[in-house]
Amino acid sequence: MNVRHNEVASRITRAARPAARILAAALAALAMLLAVTAGHALAAVPSGTLTIRGIAVDADDRPVTLAGDTWSIARVADATAIVADPAAITYATTPAFTDPCDGVDWTTLTSGASRDLASVLSDYAAEHGLYEQSATADAYGTAHFGVLPAGLYLLTRTGVAQDGESCATMPMLVGVPAVEAGGIVYDVTVDPKYECPGTPTPTPEPEEPAPGGGTPAGPGESAGATDDGKDDADDDRRPMAVTGSAILGALILTIGLMMTGCMIAASRRRHDDDTR
Repeated sequence: MNVRHNEVASRITRAARPAARILAAALAALAMLLAVTAGHALAAVPSGTLTIRGIAVDADDRPVTLAGDTWSIARVADATAIVADPAAITYATTPAFTDPCDGVDWTTLTSGASRDLASVLSDYAAEHGLYEQSATADAYGTAHFGVLPAGLYLLTRTGVAQDGESCATMPMLVGVPAVEAGGIVYDVTVDPKYECPGTPTPTPEPEEPAPGGGTPAGPGESAGATDDGKDDADDDRRPMAVTGSAILGALILTIGLMMTGCMIAASRRRHDDDTR
């Protein structure tokens, strides 16, 4: 009897070994997936570009191209992380702007507060020499800043050409990349709002708290921000945001099915041995 029992136990052990190896491999794959998913969840936001289209409207509702204007930018805050929520970008104020931004909560900053803060920061940046780059608008009124580290930028018209002296515009805060339609836009284009002689003053839009608790309504969703169609040139330097939710669920389901199959196979072998 003992010999028979030992033989059955030995067969069960041998039958269980493949299942154990499969289970170990599945668990290792799951651990690797979790590590990759966590890495993406905490990865730094990729860089982006910023394009300004300087086109105003005169009293006769005709477009006026503002060529020759100079635009300057300064990074006010760093974009620190992008998480599973595609619209969740968090900002951390840069050391250079710590004083004027003291007490600012980037996650709840409204559009109106963003405009007011941009005006204050524009004067502060000029006084302390904080503007990092400048670009001059071409004949089409377009100024472009190349690959920019991810962050929240102060954008100011620091030089006015003769053709644009009669049209005024205000500084603004622009997120690069920006949030648009619930997704991330890496090539950001802004259309500044101008006030020219005879141009009706637009009715201010009602202020709303920042949606999603991750990106400021003003900075992260800057007025006029659109994709300028430069996807092909920049795809190579943009890692895709990976949530891993669907993959993780499928892998867990697969592991469960594998374990169930292994247990059924072992049970059948044990039953066959007992009936011999």
